[in-house]
Amino acid sequence: VLQQCAKSKSLKLGKRVHLHLKLTQRKTPTTFLSNHLISMYLKCGSDVDARKVFDKIPVKNLFSYNNMLSGYANLGMMKPARNLFDNMAERDVVSWNTMIIGYAKSGAVEEGLKFYKVLRRFSISCNEFSFAGILTICVKLEELKLTRQVHGQVLVTGFLSNVVISSSIVDAYAKCGELSDARRLF
Repeated sequence: VLQQCAKSKSLKLGKRVHLHLKLTQRKTPTTFLSNHLISMYLKCGSDVDARKVFDKIPVKNLFSYNNMLSGYANLGMMKPARNLFDNMAERDVVSWNTMIIGYAKSGAVEEGLKFYKVLRRFSISCNEFSFAGILTICVKLEELKLTRQVHGQVLVTGFLSNVVISSSIVDAYAKCGELSDARRLF
């Protein structure tokens, strides 16, 4: 039901479900239910309600943190996302990707680039979302040297066969004025 409320962005119905849970369940929902409540509130645009639920989770897991982090980033709220990220005891590639993509989408590309560089230094395995985020930054910065580096990383990690990633590299080369490289990769 909470997923359907999130999908339809029905905050009013979602709050009713939350109230029902409070009245029929124990006072504090399980971490599992709390994570669904957080998702619902964030997808409905209510970061305040989501944060209240998050703060009341007695035992937060990495999914809880990434859920809240992703919600902040999707709402363009990078300052609270950064504060949450900085206070996380554990981070994974999802946490890092969320910050990189969040900064890229919000226009703070230099900050997103810093996060990508730190991610690479920690030797955390990048995935297609990591590359999608940094390629968005390459396009926005029109940075040829960075585009070539990322292209090399994509090639080495075996993601060149991913059509979305390859298309993003083609786009980055084109935005950098390297149409011959873009055409060759295409």
